[in-house]
Amino acid sequence: MKNTFLPFLLLLTGLFACEQTEQSLNPGVGCDTPNFNQQHPLGPKIQSVLDSFVKEGLPGASVAIKDSRGTWIGVSGKAKLEDNTPMQTCMVQHAYSVSKTYLAVTLLRLRDQGKLSLDDTINKWLPEHIAKRLTRADDVTVRMLLNHTAGYREFHESIFRLSDFLNQPTRTWSREELLSYVIDKPLLFEPGSNWAYSNTNYLLLTFVIEKASGKDHAQVMKEEVFDTLQLKNSFYKLQKGYPNALPLPNHYWDRFSNGVLENCTQSNLNIACYSGYGEDGIIASPLDFVTFMDALAKGQLLSAKSWQDMQQWVQGVQSKEPDYGLGLVWVNFAGGVHEFGHYGGGIGGQCSLIYLPKQQISVYTSVNVGREGGGKFAYLSSVLVNRIPEMLAKM
Repeated sequence: MKNTFLPFLLLLTGLFACEQTEQSLNPGVGCDTPNFNQQHPLGPKIQSVLDSFVKEGLPGASVAIKDSRGTWIGVSGKAKLEDNTPMQTCMVQHAYSVSKTYLAVTLLRLRDQGKLSLDDTINKWLPEHIAKRLTRADDVTVRMLLNHTAGYREFHESIFRLSDFLNQPTRTWSREELLSYVIDKPLLFEPGSNWAYSNTNYLLLTFVIEKASGKDHAQVMKEEVFDTLQLKNSFYKLQKGYPNALPLPNHYWDRFSNGVLENCTQSNLNIACYSGYGEDGIIASPLDFVTFMDALAKGQLLSAKSWQDMQQWVQGVQSKEPDYGLGLVWVNFAGGVHEFGHYGGGIGGQCSLIYLPKQQISVYTSVNVGREGGGKFAYLSSVLVNRIPEMLAKM
């Protein structure tokens, strides 16, 4: 699994924020069970793996798949440990950084409509007050933001961001406030010469989408992705009830790596949703996640040119394999034909959304405990989000 998350900020977030606020959430047990193929031949094997990880100690987990035989969803464990609320197939889950794939598709659909070029420099599309201050905005292109070759620093890694967040753990931070931590800092490298994953890139892309479309980027994502695929259980920013009123599990954290889980649901929501902009923020049902990936992989969302560009992989100078496309992570579980998708994580959870081209299977895996504290739970969480797609890739 590629290291596309930032443990330092999240470590201290867990140490402080989970302690200062009421964390638990009513998971909403009245949601309706979705329709899926309960007789899917892969179901029993996947369910067995889920159950085994919960038996080892994970609080709860959810998996969905989609292939030519239909969709299937399996859950195991608890959505809320405090009252033994079970994880349910109707519950929604976090996308975390999987949101980047959705944002990339949203932007590429605008490109397909002739509204922008990937080789435009970003000063053309950013608000003037940002473009004037942002380092090398007249040299960095839209494509460089999409594939993380721009060289912009990670706003979560600023010590000032960390201090501000810990002093105000429940405050919602605006895009401009998050960008202020890195806006005038030197680049990590010459634009286009290397690769470094940075949430800053996708935060900037929300401004690009808004200027190119004339609409709020969340509205554009809803129209171009959610509405196009009729994803009725996918949510980002604008929809009613987002996020606290949705049937969302609670999330947990082993902050001292001592085997004791603590509820950090609200802190997890604060980072992932309230203060997430393009780089994070989506919540959806597991079946909606695999429906999206299946449609993307089968050419139902993008032109042939944009889909080809999305899979133009870049590789960092220190990397031994390709790193990233346009909103996609390159993975290879079994040798031969590689897989692709994205990973995500917060202080209270992890997920993966992977497409297996050889098997033509989309698979989403989610766990409601994070990996940032280390220890047993972090290990189990990290293994599971890879175990299911790896198992399917080797079949």
